[in-house]
Amino acid sequence: MAIFKLDKIMNFGGVTVNEYLFTKHNPNHIAMPSVSMESKIIGVTIHNTDWISVVSGTTPAEQHTRATVNGNMNDGRVHYYVDNICAWQNLPLNLSGWHAADGSGNGNHRTIAIECIMSSAYNDRDKKSENNAAKLVAALLKRKHGLSEYSEEYI
Repeated sequence: MAIFKLDKIMNFGGVTVNEYLFTKHNPNHIAMPSVSMESKIIGVTIHNTDWISVVSGTTPAEQHTRATVNGNMNDGRVHYYVDNICAWQNLPLNLSGWHAADGSGNGNHRTIAIECIMSSAYNDRDKKSENNAAKLVAALLKRKHGLSEYSEEYI
């Protein structure tokens, strides 16, 4: 398994975010969205994505990133995959995603896409994934949209 050369690693809202942007790294020439969301973001779309087993030294968020860049996620393109350990950012926030099944609608073209990786068991690991996704959303909304009417205990 090839090691990804990350663009950057940051702590954002208490979540480690590994930035690996497909706009910079697309060795398999997967199709990419091209619509700008600059100054158009109206919200965040969160989906739950099935938990996958991974080998030691990696996380489900990294493996979903690998599957996307390898073309195994069909035409889904999201901004973030989030698991119980960290998040992986795949698209810059000024670029639309392909995630909302609405074609050229506001879902794809005006919302940040987050896939929260969980199982149907809703166990402690799933709750940590969900908590990481909530922290990421709160930090994104505060930083990008100036929203500050939330309790600090949630981020």
